[in-house]
Amino acid sequence: MIRFETRDDLIGTLPKGMIVSEIGVFKGEFSEKLLTKINPKELHLIDIFEGMVPSGDKDGNNMVYADLGNEFKLLSEKYDKNPIVKLHKGFSYNVLINFEDDYFDMIYIDGDHSYEGVAKDLELSRNKIKNVGYICGHDYTIDKFPGVVRAVNEFVDKYGLEIQSITEDGCPSFCIQNKK
Repeated sequence: MIRFETRDDLIGTLPKGMIVSEIGVFKGEFSEKLLTKINPKELHLIDIFEGMVPSGDKDGNNMVYADLGNEFKLLSEKYDKNPIVKLHKGFSYNVLINFEDDYFDMIYIDGDHSYEGVAKDLELSRNKIKNVGYICGHDYTIDKFPGVVRAVNEFVDKYGLEIQSITEDGCPSFCIQNKK
């Protein structure tokens, strides 16, 4: 397993020009990193974009609340003239189901952190990501998000996959290469 200091370092090693989706956008700070480090052909940003929602930084600290309806408005304005970025309002499973199988090169999962939510996102992502594409995600830490760890571990065991790389920040990110 390859270890990276941060998730920025991890995504910086991924191929450029991919079709990418981020599940769980919040204020779009990591979305901007995906744009600059991966230079995607398409970037699909998926979130419920409604309600007051808390989130910490990449290490799980400095908790802040955001009105996701307002964030949707701000992100829509920011990316209005950028043909690469597409915003999708809704639950990940309701949005992803509309894409053909094998459409994406990479999906980054950081939305619903429950065991059930992550398990559902992983299963759906497996079908929507091309063979040897990447399933990545955030908050792979037993202390704060045991459901994320359980879902990821069961997923890799079920399909004979492995976590290819992991980060060492406070709330680690993982990367799995999808082999069908």
